[in-house]
Amino acid sequence: MSGLLLWVLPAAVAILWLGDSPLMQRVAVLEEDLSTLDRLVLIQDVLAQVAASPLSGSAFVELNSGYYPHNIPLETAMALGIPVALVLLGLMALGLRRAWRALGTQSSDLLGLLYLQSFLAAWLSSALFGATMLWITLGRLLAHRPEAVGGRFRRARHAPRSASEARPLAI
Repeated sequence: MSGLLLWVLPAAVAILWLGDSPLMQRVAVLEEDLSTLDRLVLIQDVLAQVAASPLSGSAFVELNSGYYPHNIPLETAMALGIPVALVLLGLMALGLRRAWRALGTQSSDLLGLLYLQSFLAAWLSSALFGATMLWITLGRLLAHRPEAVGGRFRRARHAPRSASEARPLAI
């Protein structure tokens, strides 16, 4: 599965870049797009709000506009402080690692893909309180025991490696 991603992702980027896609049209006129400019001003205001109260955060919305920043790490730093945002980023990074390892296993392929999709959405357009798919898939990935997710995870130390190592149960 990961080999397929190594081919598909560059091809998709090339098609978007070379083609006449709506995404590339929007990127081409980025300086003129009012919604993008509004988002950039909002992010600047959020960063100023985080700098004013870095340890404990200040509010769940940006105080000048009343909007949330559409970016979960920024919103977490703004609302709960940088320490909580760093913990959240660590958990999200661990989720990324587990999702990547889950790809290619029959039992967890979909879970890994769902987490990757919700992770990207969390960075581009999501709210801390509204990203239920991110929290569900992250919790599920973190709840998995690594040896239960698939063959690419290391084995548990207590699990026998072969049938000859398994001891019969004493009755």
